[in-house]
Amino acid sequence: MKAGSKFKRLPRQAFCHFCGEQRPDLLICQRCEMVHYCSREHQIADHPCHSTNCRLVAKCIKEVSEEAERLRNLVWDMDPYGKFFTIPETRNYMRAQMSLGRVMGSFNTPYAVNAQLELLLKLCRLAREDNGLVLRTVIPGLMLRLGKDQECYDFLKWWGTTPIHSPCFTNIYLPYLDLKDSYAYEDYRWIFSGSSFELSMVVALLLIKIRLFLDLQLLQRTFSRSGTNGSPSQAKDNQQALDSSIVETATQDTCQQMPAIQKAAENGSVDAQPRNESASPQPRDPQMNAQKHGSMVSGNDTTGTTKIFERDKTNGTKSQFLKPLSADVARIIPCLRSNIVINHLQQIQNFDHTLQIAQLEIDISELYTIINQINARFWGDLLDPSKAQIANTYCMDPSGMAESFSVVNVSQKSWYETPGAIELVGMLSKSTG
Repeated sequence: MKAGSKFKRLPRQAFCHFCGEQRPDLLICQRCEMVHYCSREHQIADHPCHSTNCRLVAKCIKEVSEEAERLRNLVWDMDPYGKFFTIPETRNYMRAQMSLGRVMGSFNTPYAVNAQLELLLKLCRLAREDNGLVLRTVIPGLMLRLGKDQECYDFLKWWGTTPIHSPCFTNIYLPYLDLKDSYAYEDYRWIFSGSSFELSMVVALLLIKIRLFLDLQLLQRTFSRSGTNGSPSQAKDNQQALDSSIVETATQDTCQQMPAIQKAAENGSVDAQPRNESASPQPRDPQMNAQKHGSMVSGNDTTGTTKIFERDKTNGTKSQFLKPLSADVARIIPCLRSNIVINHLQQIQNFDHTLQIAQLEIDISELYTIINQINARFWGDLLDPSKAQIANTYCMDPSGMAESFSVVNVSQKSWYETPGAIELVGMLSKSTG
C-alpha cells in the first residue's frame, strides 16, 4: 500500500459482511459475534472467507474461559484486581485475553473494533500499571477508528500527565483513566511531562490535530463561500454553489494550501525531548487563546476549559442560548472527521477559525518533526506499510525498525481511514526531504 491509496472509512453501523448492506435487522454470526449478515444465504456464501477467523475467535474464547476458571479456583493472599500481570498467576489469563483481542482485530467491522476496544480497556483496569502488555499503545488507534477523538485525547493526556509512580496504579480506590472533555486545541507539550508516553501515542495525538485542522479548514473554506443575499434566483444559485462546495471541499486534496506547515517543516526547528527526560509544559497565554479561538476559550480560564462544554447545572443539558444547526452545517456533518468538531458544531458554526487553523498547522508540523526525531523510519514505513504488515514484531528496539513496524501496525488503519491525513504526511515528507 502506497501513500495516497484509499481505505474506506470504518462504517459506524453494522453491515452485511458479504454484500455490505446496512440495516437495523441484520443477523449476527452466533459463533464469533463479530460480523453480521442480511440473510442466511449470504452467511453461507461468506463461510469460506469467514470460517478461519471465526474458529480462532471461538478457540480464544474457550482459552479465556479456561484461564478464568483456573483463577477462580486459586486461593489469593490479596485482591489481584488492578495488579494483573505483575502477579505471575494472572499472566496466562492476560495473554489469553490479548490473543482474543488480536483475533478481533482481524475483523474490519465496527462491532469487532468496538469489542476489541472494550476488551483492552477492561484489561487496562485489571493491570493498571500496564507494564507487561503496553495496552496504552494499541487503544488510541482503536478509539480513532471508531471516531472517538475526544475519548482518545482524554486517554492520551491522562497517560501523558500522570506520574509514573502515582498511587493510582496500585490503589484501586483511586480514580483511573478519569480525565474527561480535555481541551484538544491546547498546547501539546504536556507529552514531555511523563515517561509513560510512547511513540504510538504521539502519533495518535498528531492524527487528532490533523483531523481538527482538516475539519476546521473544511468549515472555513466551505461557508466562507456561502451566502443567501439577493433575489430568490440568486439564493437558489448560492445554495447550489454551497452544495457543490461541500462535496468539492470534502474530497479535494486539502494539503495544497498550507504555507505554515510547509514553512515549519522546511525549517525543521523542533527538538524532541529525550524519552527519559521531562520538560515542563509551556501553556499558551489563555487570553491569546481566547482571541485565537473566536472566544471559544474564556480569557480567565487558565486550564484551557472551553465555554462550549458548559452545561446547565440544573438539568445537565446544554445551555439554552445555543442556536440550532443550520441546514448547511447539518449537510456537512457526514464529511467531518472528528467528533470533537461534530459534537460542538452548534457552538462553533458561526466562528472564524482562521487563527485556530494557523495554530493547528504549527502543532502538526512540530509534532511531525518530533516523531521523526524519535524514530526516523516511522513516516516512510507508514507511507508504505507493506513490510510492517508482514513483520512479526513487538514494541522494542527504540528508534529502530521493530518499534516503527509495531507502531505502524497499531495505527495505520486510523490514518488511512482519515481522508486527507496520508496526503498531508506525504507532503510533509517531501518538504523535509
